Amino acid sequence: AETTLDATIGGRRVAEVVADELRINPADARARVRTAANLTDRVSLQGEVLPPVWPNIARSVAAGVIGDAHLKIVKEFFHHLPVKTDPVAVDFAESQLADFATQFRPDEFDKLAKTLLNGLNPDGTLDDERDRARKRHFTMNKQSVDKMTSGRFCLDPVTAAAVEAWLVKFARRGMCNPDDTDPTITGDPTPEQLQTDARTYGQRCHDAISMLARNALTDENIGTHRGLPATMIITVDIKDLDPATATQPGRTSGGLMIPINDVLRIGRHSRNYLAVFDHGKPIALYE
Repeated sequence: AETTLDATIGGRRVAEVVADELRINPADARARVRTAANLTDRVSLQGEVLPPVWPNIARSVAAGVIGDAHLKIVKEFFHHLPVKTDPVAVDFAESQLADFATQFRPDEFDKLAKTLLNGLNPDGTLDDERDRARKRHFTMNKQSVDKMTSGRFCLDPVTAAAVEAWLVKFARRGMCNPDDTDPTITGDPTPEQLQTDARTYGQRCHDAISMLARNALTDENIGTHRGLPATMIITVDIKDLDPATATQPGRTSGGLMIPINDVLRIGRHSRNYLAVFDHGKPIALYE
């Protein structure tokens, strides 16, 4: 496997090569690469070979006595362990986890790992700025067959406060309702809009965030990305522009599929550009 990777990696990322060679999803490959980084020897800037981040666990993995289920619990443990934890305590915890993992089932090991974490971080709080910075993320999952996209996020306190303030106004009943002929995005909704708004709170939050993203993309000061306007770029074959005969959806530059009806609706109230391609090669862009 090492020979194959060395021969094919070129300028590609290691995770991409692993995904191709093992025929697994790129997300799974990235997770494996991150785990491997903690289980294999490291090299310092001076060229010195250093032991793995998790030396005891690495030995058990190499011996075949720790599997993926146990490793998932180990990764979760260190993800929640505060950065400021004493290095001696970290080494002790790693040794204890390696010992527990070789003796107990994953469900039992999970309980022991949580008990150990509570002992090292009894308050269960992250009062260190580095811990919050390490945990922050906004992740979109793969688009599902119904073309909806789920995800997960973890916001730092300032971002959460900003989102909260935004939703207080724009996720109110009657605001930003896509079912309205003229959705209210400024001022107050009309009594009729309040009465006919049957959305759940979660749906209202979604619509408020949707409006925020669309408005941000209409800002003329947003600039460009790789020479193109920073906006939604949707590619569609001209023969598919008729919803009655369309066979393929539109696709964004990131690969998301957009139903043709939505493509036409977006186009009706957007600042549109015309890009001309020659067999896939862009040759001109017009406003």
